[in-house]
Amino acid sequence: MSKSRGVTATKLYATTRRVLESNLFFRIVLGLFVLQAGYIAIRSGYPLAFDEGFHVGVIQLHAQQLNPFLGELPDSASQFGAVATDPSYLYHYLLSFPYRAINLFTTNSFYIVLMLRFISIAFFALGIVVYRKVLKFSGASNALIGVTILAFTMLPIVSFTAAQINYDNLLFLAVATALLLCLKFTEKLRKTGEFDI
Repeated sequence: MSKSRGVTATKLYATTRRVLESNLFFRIVLGLFVLQAGYIAIRSGYPLAFDEGFHVGVIQLHAQQLNPFLGELPDSASQFGAVATDPSYLYHYLLSFPYRAINLFTTNSFYIVLMLRFISIAFFALGIVVYRKVLKFSGASNALIGVTILAFTMLPIVSFTAAQINYDNLLFLAVATALLLCLKFTEKLRKTGEFDI
Protein backbone atom coordinates (compact mmCIF):
# COMPACT_ATOMS: atom_id res chain seq x y z
CA MET A 1 0.00 0.00 0.00
CA SER A 2 2.75 2.48 0.96
CA LYS A 3 4.74 1.51 -2.15
CA SER A 4 1.81 2.45 -4.41
CA ARG A 5 1.45 5.76 -2.55
CA GLY A 6 5.13 6.43 -3.14
CA VAL A 7 4.78 5.68 -6.85
CA THR A 8 1.67 7.90 -7.05
CA ALA A 9 3.44 10.73 -5.22
CA THR A 10 6.44 10.42 -7.54
CA LYS A 11 4.19 10.52 -10.61
CA LEU A 12 2.31 13.50 -9.20
CA TYR A 13 5.58 15.31 -8.50
CA ALA A 14 6.90 14.57 -12.00
CA THR A 15 3.65 15.69 -13.64
CA THR A 16 3.50 18.88 -11.54
CA ARG A 17 7.11 19.68 -12.35
CA ARG A 18 6.52 19.07 -16.06
CA VAL A 19 3.53 21.42 -16.01
CA LEU A 20 5.41 24.16 -14.11
CA GLU A 21 8.38 23.92 -16.47
CA SER A 22 6.35 24.19 -19.64
CA ASN A 23 6.10 27.24 -21.85
CA LEU A 24 2.34 26.74 -21.86
CA PHE A 25 2.23 27.28 -18.08
CA PHE A 26 4.18 30.53 -18.46
CA ARG A 27 1.86 31.70 -21.25
CA ILE A 28 -1.20 30.90 -19.12
CA VAL A 29 0.23 32.79 -16.13
CA LEU A 30 1.12 35.76 -18.35
CA GLY A 31 -2.30 35.66 -20.01
CA LEU A 32 -4.10 35.58 -16.65
CA PHE A 33 -1.96 38.47 -15.45
CA VAL A 34 -2.82 40.54 -18.55
CA LEU A 35 -6.52 39.71 -18.14
CA GLN A 36 -6.43 40.68 -14.47
CA ALA A 37 -4.61 43.95 -15.12
CA GLY A 38 -6.87 44.63 -18.11
CA TYR A 39 -9.95 44.15 -15.97
CA ILE A 40 -8.59 46.59 -13.41
CA ALA A 41 -7.76 49.08 -16.19
CA ILE A 42 -11.27 48.88 -17.64
CA ARG A 43 -13.26 48.84 -14.40
CA SER A 44 -11.32 51.46 -12.43
CA GLY A 45 -12.17 55.13 -12.40
CA TYR A 46 -9.80 57.86 -13.43
CA PRO A 47 -7.33 58.62 -11.96
CA LEU A 48 -6.51 55.11 -10.77
CA ALA A 49 -3.57 56.11 -8.59
CA PHE A 50 -2.63 59.33 -6.91
CA ASP A 51 -0.37 60.34 -9.80
CA GLU A 52 -2.10 58.92 -12.88
CA GLY A 53 -3.73 62.30 -13.56
CA PHE A 54 -0.31 63.93 -13.39
CA HIS A 55 1.16 61.51 -15.94
CA VAL A 56 -1.73 61.92 -18.38
CA GLY A 57 -1.59 65.69 -18.03
CA VAL A 58 2.12 65.87 -18.74
CA ILE A 59 1.73 63.44 -21.68
CA GLN A 60 -0.88 65.84 -23.06
CA LEU A 61 1.58 68.73 -22.67
CA HIS A 62 4.25 66.84 -24.58
CA ALA A 63 1.73 65.95 -27.28
CA GLN A 64 1.42 69.66 -28.12
CA GLN A 65 5.00 69.87 -29.43
CA LEU A 66 7.66 67.69 -31.05
CA ASN A 67 10.50 68.89 -28.85
CA PRO A 68 11.01 66.61 -25.82
CA PHE A 69 12.02 69.58 -23.67
CA LEU A 70 9.19 71.74 -22.39
CA GLY A 71 10.21 75.35 -22.80
CA GLU A 72 7.19 77.66 -22.69
CA LEU A 73 4.41 76.18 -20.64
CA PRO A 74 0.78 77.24 -20.69
CA ASP A 75 -0.66 78.60 -17.46
CA SER A 76 -2.66 75.38 -17.04
CA ALA A 77 0.63 73.47 -16.62
CA SER A 78 1.29 75.01 -13.21
CA GLN A 79 -0.86 72.30 -11.62
CA PHE A 80 1.83 69.73 -12.54
CA GLY A 81 4.65 71.52 -10.74
CA ALA A 82 8.10 72.01 -12.24
CA VAL A 83 7.52 69.75 -15.26
CA ALA A 84 10.25 71.50 -17.26
CA THR A 85 12.83 70.04 -14.84
CA ASP A 86 11.11 66.70 -14.24
CA PRO A 87 13.58 63.85 -14.86
CA SER A 88 10.80 61.55 -16.10
CA TYR A 89 10.19 63.71 -19.18
CA LEU A 90 11.41 60.95 -21.51
CA TYR A 91 8.58 58.64 -20.44
CA HIS A 92 6.00 61.37 -20.96
CA TYR A 93 7.54 62.34 -24.29
CA LEU A 94 7.54 58.73 -25.55
CA LEU A 95 3.93 58.21 -24.48
CA SER A 96 2.90 61.43 -26.21
CA PHE A 97 3.25 59.64 -29.58
CA PRO A 98 0.68 56.90 -28.83
CA TYR A 99 -1.46 59.63 -27.28
CA ARG A 100 -1.32 61.60 -30.54
CA ALA A 101 -2.15 58.48 -32.56
CA ILE A 102 -5.12 57.60 -30.34
CA ASN A 103 -6.27 61.22 -30.45
CA LEU A 104 -6.57 60.94 -34.25
CA PHE A 105 -9.37 58.40 -33.80
CA THR A 106 -11.10 59.65 -30.68
CA THR A 107 -11.11 62.61 -28.32
CA ASN A 108 -13.05 60.68 -25.70
CA SER A 109 -10.86 60.84 -22.59
CA PHE A 110 -12.09 57.44 -21.33
CA TYR A 111 -10.83 55.66 -24.45
CA ILE A 112 -7.59 57.61 -24.50
CA VAL A 113 -6.84 56.73 -20.87
CA LEU A 114 -7.89 53.12 -21.48
CA MET A 115 -5.53 52.74 -24.44
CA LEU A 116 -2.65 54.32 -22.49
CA ARG A 117 -3.38 51.90 -19.64
CA PHE A 118 -3.22 48.98 -22.08
CA ILE A 119 0.15 50.25 -23.31
CA SER A 120 1.32 50.31 -19.69
CA ILE A 121 0.12 46.72 -19.24
CA ALA A 122 2.06 45.74 -22.37
CA PHE A 123 5.24 47.34 -20.95
CA PHE A 124 4.83 45.36 -17.74
CA ALA A 125 4.01 42.08 -19.51
CA LEU A 126 7.09 42.47 -21.72
CA GLY A 127 9.09 43.12 -18.55
CA ILE A 128 7.88 39.80 -17.12
CA VAL A 129 8.97 38.02 -20.31
CA VAL A 130 12.43 39.60 -20.10
CA TYR A 131 12.75 38.87 -16.36
CA ARG A 132 12.01 35.22 -17.13
CA LYS A 133 15.06 35.24 -19.42
CA VAL A 134 17.08 36.94 -16.67
CA LEU A 135 16.04 34.26 -14.18
CA LYS A 136 17.14 31.53 -16.60
CA PHE A 137 20.66 32.96 -16.37
CA SER A 138 20.60 32.30 -12.62
CA GLY A 139 20.57 28.56 -13.21
CA ALA A 140 17.22 28.10 -11.47
CA SER A 141 15.00 25.35 -12.78
CA ASN A 142 12.19 26.26 -15.15
CA ALA A 143 9.71 24.97 -12.55
CA LEU A 144 11.08 27.33 -9.90
CA ILE A 145 11.02 30.23 -12.39
CA GLY A 146 7.40 29.39 -13.26
CA VAL A 147 6.33 29.33 -9.62
CA THR A 148 8.22 32.56 -8.90
CA ILE A 149 6.54 34.38 -11.79
CA LEU A 150 3.15 32.98 -10.76
CA ALA A 151 3.62 34.20 -7.17
CA PHE A 152 4.82 37.61 -8.36
CA THR A 153 1.97 38.17 -10.81
CA MET A 154 -0.65 37.13 -8.25
CA LEU A 155 0.38 39.88 -5.83
CA PRO A 156 -2.47 42.42 -5.98
CA ILE A 157 -0.15 45.44 -6.10
CA VAL A 158 1.52 44.10 -9.25
CA SER A 159 -1.72 44.03 -11.24
CA PHE A 160 -2.75 47.46 -9.96
CA THR A 161 0.65 48.93 -10.86
CA ALA A 162 0.55 47.41 -14.34
CA ALA A 163 -3.00 48.70 -14.94
CA GLN A 164 -2.22 52.37 -14.37
CA ILE A 165 -0.43 54.97 -16.43
CA ASN A 166 2.95 55.55 -14.79
CA TYR A 167 6.62 55.39 -15.60
CA ASP A 168 7.14 52.40 -13.28
CA ASN A 169 5.86 50.03 -15.98
CA LEU A 170 8.36 51.23 -18.57
CA LEU A 171 11.10 51.28 -15.92
CA PHE A 172 10.24 47.66 -15.02
CA LEU A 173 10.86 46.68 -18.66
CA ALA A 174 13.98 48.87 -18.95
CA VAL A 175 15.63 47.41 -15.82
CA ALA A 176 14.87 43.86 -16.97
CA THR A 177 16.37 44.61 -20.39
CA ALA A 178 19.46 46.22 -18.85
CA LEU A 179 20.00 43.19 -16.59
CA LEU A 180 19.59 40.78 -19.50
CA LEU A 181 22.05 42.73 -21.66
CA CYS A 182 24.57 42.85 -18.80
CA LEU A 183 24.27 39.11 -18.23
CA LYS A 184 24.71 38.37 -21.95
CA PHE A 185 27.67 40.75 -22.10
CA THR A 186 29.44 39.16 -19.13
CA GLU A 187 28.72 35.62 -20.36
CA LYS A 188 30.20 36.39 -23.78
CA LEU A 189 33.18 38.10 -22.16
CA ARG A 190 33.76 35.10 -19.89
CA LYS A 191 33.38 32.49 -22.66
CA THR A 192 35.15 34.19 -25.56
CA GLY A 193 37.13 37.00 -23.93
CA GLU A 194 35.48 39.30 -26.47
CA PHE A 195 34.45 42.78 -25.27
CA ASP A 196 31.16 43.13 -27.15
CA ILE A 197 30.18 46.78 -27.29
